[in-house]
Formats: sequence, structure tokens, C-alpha cells
Amino acid sequence: MSELDDQLDDWEYPTRDVPICLKPDLIRERDRAMSELDAATRRERESTQMVVDKTPVKEARARVEALEKLIRQKSITIRLTGVDRHTYASYLLLAPPRQGKREIYDPTKFFMVVARKTGKHVGKDGALHDISDEQWERIDAKIDDGTHDRIAEAVLEVNRTVGGSNIDFLGSASATTPDSSETSD
Repeated sequence: MSELDDQLDDWEYPTRDVPICLKPDLIRERDRAMSELDAATRRERESTQMVVDKTPVKEARARVEALEKLIRQKSITIRLTGVDRHTYASYLLLAPPRQGKREIYDPTKFFMVVARKTGKHVGKDGALHDISDEQWERIDAKIDDGTHDRIAEAVLEVNRTVGGSNIDFLGSASATTPDSSETSD
């Protein structure tokens, strides 16, 4: 086996976790609590008193932490994994363009097709679990447009963006030889 074969055997596709809060009102509540924490911190910092009561900041911080804990408990995480370009292209065929639309694929279906094919549930213990077709149906039926956009963004990231990153900073991959010294940097 060659050095290249050894390196190719280590090929990994990128992954991205997409957390989905099942109680989205908690996120708005946390945002309000963060605003309260910011205001309390600002009041404390801008106070002209010699001794400042730190209780409002402590209470606001505790509220944010409690909400974040609750959000974690009421959320699921789906890990999406990139695939080779041929597989990715085959997924396009599973979401043909909508009638009368000038598009390569149906974006309302394509990203969920890829998510279903590559997504795994990340358990509370960090273990990966398959997601059944019935579970995907429930997820797809419940997600809002913003969550769909985050899934679409993750699909694009692991299948197009990461691989398209420029790694020219690595320079020449091969050692300079006497024959190539005039053309190598």
C-alpha cells in the first residue's frame, strides 16, 4: 500500500450539528433575559456609587443560565455529514424542479432529502442514532422556515463550502527536486 493509499483511507467528510429547540418560545425568553443581563451589567459598570449591589447581575445571569439549561433539555441535535459529489448529485434527482419553475432542483424538498439521507440524531450522551422515516416525517412536518434554512445552510456547508475552501497556503504538496527547483517556490 502506498503513502497516498494510506492518506486516502483516512478521508473524512465534514459534519455539522444543527440544534433544534422544540420549545422556541424559550429562545425568545432567553433573548429577553440576555437583554436584562446586559442592562444590569451596564448599570453596575456605569454606577457612580462606591459600593454597588451586584445582586441584579447575579440574578439576571442565573436566569439566563437556567433558561439555557432548559433550552438544552428541550432541544434535539441532528448531525449532517457531507457525501461524495456523485452521491450529492444523485440527491438532486430526488427533488426535481417544480412545475413551471426555472430551477435545477426543488429547494423546498432537496435539503430535507439530503438531511434524511445523511442526518443522525445526536443523543444526550453524544452517541449517534439513526432517525426513522416516521421520525423524519414528524420533524419535517413541525420545523419552521427558519429551522429549514439552518438545515439547508448546513447541507451546503458540509457538501459545498468546506470542500471549496482554498488550501493553497499548504504550498506544493511535493518536495522540491533538482529538476523542479526553478519552478517551485
